[in-house]
Amino acid sequence: MRFQQMKEDYERELEDAREQGKQQGAKLGEARGEARGEARAVLRVLIARGFSPSPAQQAKVTQCSDPKVLTEWLTRAATLDSLDAVFAE
Repeated sequence: MRFQQMKEDYERELEDAREQGKQQGAKLGEARGEARGEARAVLRVLIARGFSPSPAQQAKVTQCSDPKVLTEWLTRAATLDSLDAVFAE
């Protein structure tokens, strides 16, 4: 009887851990997707405004996963008059 209870407890904990893993994975995937979308928006705005981001600048944008940085770049891309100003630290 004790073994059966231990087995049931283990299976319940294992299922809980799996569910937590799924939820964390979904959140991570969502964050990555949002970052990719924001990065594409930065580049689209720059190109629409007539800028030609260098391959290094494009890589910098597409490799960034910090939503605050991407939002700042998007705002700057829409309002500033040079690529240097957009990517100034």
